[in-house]
Parts: sequence; C-alpha cells; structure tokens
Amino acid sequence: MKYRKKPIVIEAYQTDKEIIINTLEGDMKANIGDYIITGVNGEKYPCKSDIFEKTYEQAYKQPELSTAEMLLWIAANESIDIWHTATESKIYVWRNGNAITVRGKTLTEAINAAYEWAIAETAKENEE
Repeated sequence: MKYRKKPIVIEAYQTDKEIIINTLEGDMKANIGDYIITGVNGEKYPCKSDIFEKTYEQAYKQPELSTAEMLLWIAANESIDIWHTATESKIYVWRNGNAITVRGKTLTEAINAAYEWAIAETAKENEE
C-alpha cells in the first residue's frame, strides 16, 4: 500500500550551528543547515535540508501577482482608500474595524506593502 502525509502545518527553522536535539528516539545531532521541526505533539527532531525541501513547502505561500492583481485582491477583501501625490502614496486599509496606513514612495510600493500585510493578516486568522 502507498501512503501520503496529511496536510498539516508544522513549525520549523533552519539551524546555523551544530546542536543535539532530544527526540522521542533519543539524542540526535543536527548539522548546520538542517531544519529543526516541531511535530504535531510538540516533539522536536532534525531533518536534512534536502529532505525537508522535498517534503515541505511554505504554508501560506504568496502567489506571484502583478500590481494590478494585488490591488484587485486587496479591494475585494478589504476596505481601502488610496492617496497618491507626487512624493508619496498611502493606502489606508480597514479590517474588522481597525485601520492601518501603508506608505510607499510609489503607488506600486504601497500596493505591494498593503498586499503583504493583508496576506499575513489572513494567514493569522486562518491559524486561529
């Protein structure tokens, strides 16, 4: 029989030094560049970077969008006002009654920043 991993979100970081990890199977050495994974029950274990990169992907991967597509996404999911002058662009974004101001030297810069913020907020809400 063949099996596939269930789509769960894990916490992991890439280590920049050699460390010993106390795992359920005993102490294991993690080398520089290995990932330290926190499992579904809070257990920690090392994983070689090539295996990790074949097995995992970023949980909330941002799609590659044009500036216009980002603006459309923001407008569809948030309440926004855009202020643009020759020297600065501002986007005011409202979510759940709270407002943030995103500034950029150009309108494109401001849209990119507002989009990244909106994606991050959506990811946080999805985790709760």
